[in-house]
Amino acid sequence: MKRTHCRSCGSLFLQHVIDLGDQPPSNALTLRGEPQKAYPLSLVVCETCWLMQTGYDVPHKELFTEEYPYFSGQSEEWVAHCKKYAEEMTERLGLGPSSYVIEIGGNDGTLLKNFRCHKLNVEPCANVAAASSAAGVPTYHVPWGRHFDLLLNADLIVANNVLAHDPDINGFIGCVKRNLGRNGIATFEFPWALNLIKNAQFDTIYHEHYSYLTLTALEPLFRRHGLVVFDVDQLATHGGSLRIYVCHDRVQARYVPAEERVCAVLDAERVLRDPGTYERFAEEVEWICYNAHLLVGRHGPMWGYGAAAKGSVFLNYCGFTSTSIHRIADTTAAKQGKVMPGSCIPIVPEEELIAAQPEWVLILAWNWKREIIQRLRPKLPRTKFVCAIPELTVSESYITGTPL
Repeated sequence: MKRTHCRSCGSLFLQHVIDLGDQPPSNALTLRGEPQKAYPLSLVVCETCWLMQTGYDVPHKELFTEEYPYFSGQSEEWVAHCKKYAEEMTERLGLGPSSYVIEIGGNDGTLLKNFRCHKLNVEPCANVAAASSAAGVPTYHVPWGRHFDLLLNADLIVANNVLAHDPDINGFIGCVKRNLGRNGIATFEFPWALNLIKNAQFDTIYHEHYSYLTLTALEPLFRRHGLVVFDVDQLATHGGSLRIYVCHDRVQARYVPAEERVCAVLDAERVLRDPGTYERFAEEVEWICYNAHLLVGRHGPMWGYGAAAKGSVFLNYCGFTSTSIHRIADTTAAKQGKVMPGSCIPIVPEEELIAAQPEWVLILAWNWKREIIQRLRPKLPRTKFVCAIPELTVSESYITGTPL
């Protein structure tokens, strides 16, 4: 369905940002030869509340199926990130055995395993919900949102990289409001849309991400639901993320507002109110694709690494197929043996990449670049690892990258 009004504030004033063409859903991995549906993939921005959002909505049930291919425990960096978060929040809130923590879309339970208190993973996808239960994490296999049928009283609600996945953003926040204890807080982590624009991270635009979030856009949304943002952290995860801290407006005085950090983020986001910012973004995306074609034309076919959703968008927009990218290696067993949506490039175990000893590897999951290169460098001593975003760089070690 083509979007005609803002999903947050309802405004009719939507500015076109970029059109990435018709693409299959980026997580819809299939076996070779299976049919694939494609939908328009574009980005617009509301000129009233400045929420960036997809210009065409694919039905939620077609994107988040019973077999979701991402398992959060696969990344060592994310496992460490979750452990650190749990330790910090336990100390900050004084959580004890009787406290109650809810994670929305907690995937395989990687984060909640770190809490020593009552907890619940609300996870809509059957396979990762089953993995969460098997790991000993209490799991409720239902969607969060307007029709959620429990009334909980949480001391902490965690929403990491899930708010953007719900087309009904008001229903999502309303459900947080209903289930947050009187003195509880909720934290939301999400890729910072300012970095998407500044660093031309166009491959993070995909159908599953209905919204592209900033503090500027979220503050009025929370206020409409009787919630207030009182603190914010800038994080390195996923190419640059924000973590915002939210509480009921009636108990705001209970928490010391971090006005300096909040104002710094809002000031940085002012550039997103300039229409020229989005024009420059579209031009930068074209330049990235042009350079990627030059590289692959000179050194391809090459290998890819990381069958991530962002990789699907990048490959399809650039028009790469298996004649350009030979294979894509990935450690997730659920992805191996399938093909990337649209480009139909085969996904194989990491061991095949190591056996091939290729000269060039294009890292599609660039947000985990350091972890990937650090692990593979001893096994691929002569391989050049390349990332395309925000510019084409070649890494001779896991620390540095040199522009090509």
